[in-house]
Amino acid sequence: MARSGPGRGQGIGRTLGRVALLGLVLWSLTFLAVVAAALMLARPGPLPLPADAVICLGAGVARDDPLLPDAASARRAGVCAELQAQGVAPVVIFTGAGPGGQSTAGAMARHAIALGLPPDAALREDVARSTIQNAVYSLALLPETNRRVVLVSDAFHLPRSAVIFRLAGYREVQLHPVQVTARQSLSTWRWMLRESVVIWVNAARGLAYVAGGWLGIDHATRIAWFD
Repeated sequence: MARSGPGRGQGIGRTLGRVALLGLVLWSLTFLAVVAAALMLARPGPLPLPADAVICLGAGVARDDPLLPDAASARRAGVCAELQAQGVAPVVIFTGAGPGGQSTAGAMARHAIALGLPPDAALREDVARSTIQNAVYSLALLPETNRRVVLVSDAFHLPRSAVIFRLAGYREVQLHPVQVTARQSLSTWRWMLRESVVIWVNAARGLAYVAGGWLGIDHATRIAWFD
């Protein structure tokens, strides 16, 4: 007669415990990798090589006024305006949706224009709600022969972004991190914790995207899963 009861329950408990421990180890290693990559990228580097576009990855809008970028988005927009002025690329693509009919892309573009970016150099992609959608929807704004880009974001965000943009079909991807002060870096640590989780969430979504393709689900529907 098969045994059941406490013994089986203890076995399930041990299995769940091992799975939880494995998850904790993987997350810890991912977090350390995010921190290490961010520290390496945070060092000031040379000006990027000439590209077809600078892509400004949005963070969000100001809480009290959705027409304005939040602090992180404003820093990124300012750096992008400087890169365009220095001749790195003729245009800047500001990317990111927002609340209430407003967009992070629009808020960043207005901020950059106020800092001196020529209005006709500001392109807006205001639908994307994730880095994956940033890559896919921004690609549609560039001719197939002009897909060399410079990504601008905080250092912790750039490694994942680089992988996503390369997979999306960009010919050449350069990274240009935004420099932050010691005070600003306190909030960066919270974002790095989030980043170490999002990496695995994106991996799962990527598998779902591939599986959906096998099942005949169209590209537009699957990209919408990444909201």
